[in-house]
Amino acid sequence: KILMYTDGWTESHNRRGEQFGGARLKEAVLQARRNAAKDFFRPLLDKLQVFVSGAAQHDDITAVIVERNP
Repeated sequence: KILMYTDGWTESHNRRGEQFGGARLKEAVLQARRNAAKDFFRPLLDKLQVFVSGAAQHDDITAVIVERNP
């Protein structure tokens, strides 16, 4: 799998002004890595939404997942 994403993922803020960051995204990716591409994205988005918990977003949040079939 290849995950391509915009900086809106890592730069998303919660209500305390903390960024989601690369470490949290990496953790979410590692937890979802065995999922098929069609099931890969939802857990990442869920983790991001829990983190920001309704804080206003100022950037796009875009991702593309590419998976090679054996």
